[in-house]
Amino acid sequence: MLKYSRSLIFMALLLANVAMASLAFAYATEPVQIDPSRQDFVVGPGKTDLTLTPGESTVVELMVSNRTGVDRNFEIKFEDFVGSQDLSSPVVFTNEKGATTMADYLSVPEKTFFLKNGERARIPVTITVPAGAEAGGRYASVLISTLVPVEKTAINGDERKGGVPLITQTGTLVFVTIPGNVKKEGALTEFFTQNKKSFFSVPKDVVFSLIFSNTGKIHLKPSGTISVKNIFGQEIKNIEVTPWFAMPNSLRLREVNLIADPVKEKPFMLGRYVAEAKIFRDYDNLTDTKSFAFWIIPWKLLLVIFLILLVIVFLISLGVKYVSSHFEFKAKPTEVKPTEVVPPQTS
Repeated sequence: MLKYSRSLIFMALLLANVAMASLAFAYATEPVQIDPSRQDFVVGPGKTDLTLTPGESTVVELMVSNRTGVDRNFEIKFEDFVGSQDLSSPVVFTNEKGATTMADYLSVPEKTFFLKNGERARIPVTITVPAGAEAGGRYASVLISTLVPVEKTAINGDERKGGVPLITQTGTLVFVTIPGNVKKEGALTEFFTQNKKSFFSVPKDVVFSLIFSNTGKIHLKPSGTISVKNIFGQEIKNIEVTPWFAMPNSLRLREVNLIADPVKEKPFMLGRYVAEAKIFRDYDNLTDTKSFAFWIIPWKLLLVIFLILLVIVFLISLGVKYVSSHFEFKAKPTEVKPTEVVPPQTS
């Protein structure tokens, strides 16, 4: 009986090792540099944008890096996403099937895998567009999740669970365009500063907000420039607005800083400025132009200058009072020449 129990235990351990090995070698792995101060896992690239025809298939490579500090099991799943009218959420994940669904187009060799801490896996994701698929956009996300173990606390020598296990999840967005006669329509609807402020004390606080409305049937990638001119009409800054995506039937917010690097860029700005945005819609060479005025008043610097001038005026007034109270200036008396008296002449 004892030998039988040992055999069962041996077989269980062997099967567990085989299962772990199959997970470990499901994908090619390579070492990755880790930062001990950070405990996370990274998925890249963040976005993939492709154009595929019906019946066409392609493979894209997804990289998952384990920097959690411990060895982990990971799971892959696919989920569709759509646009949103909420400016704080550019996309919304959904399980509802629709005209833009694509989760069924994606596949991977294995949906679970194991990574040691400091390892990166290269995962081939196959995207296949069915024959006869209608023209338009298809959108899905490849989501990678891992179970965060519960924390344990030692109480009287016994380990007890100190929390609830959490599932940490991140992923990449996949955009596929199926060419054809698809409605493209969108425009820059609003351009303003963050929180619609008009007055700022320093240039680094100025953040431009652009809202693009996509009313078409396929995602767009608007881009353009923001020009900033002073009160004399001279351009002092030209900012490139790199492309960002706007989903169909949705609003998309893009924020751009006036000063990209506050450590390196410290320009002095004072007075009224005009910002003008020129945004390319990503179709038919159409652009939208919007502008507004804002002020930069460095009140802290102006307050210091005012106090310095006040101190100077005060010191000058003290100096004048001191001089006037300690020194007397007497006017030099003017000489009065005696008048010559001419005697009257007698005839």
